[in-house]
Amino acid sequence: CCFCTKDILGKRQRFHSIDRTIKEIKLIKDSGFDSIYFMDDHFTSDKKRTLELTRRLKKLNITYRISTRTDKVDDEILKALKDSGCRSIGLGLEHMDNEVLKASNKNNTVENHIKAIRLIHKYGIKIRGCFIVNLPRATKKTALRCLKIAKQENLEYADFYVLVCYPGTPLWNHPEQYKCKINKRYGFNQTSTISNVDNGNFGKDNEDLPEFIECIRNDWAKFKESLCPWKAKKDA
Repeated sequence: CCFCTKDILGKRQRFHSIDRTIKEIKLIKDSGFDSIYFMDDHFTSDKKRTLELTRRLKKLNITYRISTRTDKVDDEILKALKDSGCRSIGLGLEHMDNEVLKASNKNNTVENHIKAIRLIHKYGIKIRGCFIVNLPRATKKTALRCLKIAKQENLEYADFYVLVCYPGTPLWNHPEQYKCKINKRYGFNQTSTISNVDNGNFGKDNEDLPEFIECIRNDWAKFKESLCPWKAKKDA
């Protein structure tokens, strides 16, 4: 993707051996924990490794969650994940508009997203969908479509982020190719409502973005009848 940090962190995905991974999980279990989160950006990228790892995870009687891409899941993988204790999958959906995905070099489609969401739900696995509101060519209309589809597909969780552009990424190096402007004065914080990327569609100098993204987050929280801990009633 145009905002991907792989050129900074390393162009090649590297894995620990399955033996090492299982050994570390056993140490975690011995410490009293029975649920873990695999931090791999793309857990299922190597199907053969995924199937072997899940075969061995099944024997450990743990629950876990992962993250992956929607074009890298199928029935065989999802059954193996479910049977070995996977309870939640984070998906970098980014946006629900094919033109925006194409402009961001996502190399994926809305159709793939929806197909994967429904397949994952078929196996009873929860989904955390991650969306970026102000990607190149994104507008308020396309961002609201993300919210609409998240509701229609009844995602268990959805996070709506601002686009953060890091030094060394394609977007940082060539913003003009993506018809964006980069404000290098801002810090880099996805959980903020302020972005260092201006795609020209959220008011002058992104002035509409903070309120807009807060509205989307609040709308989603209302839909899920969920509140952050400091807003929830104590007896809830």
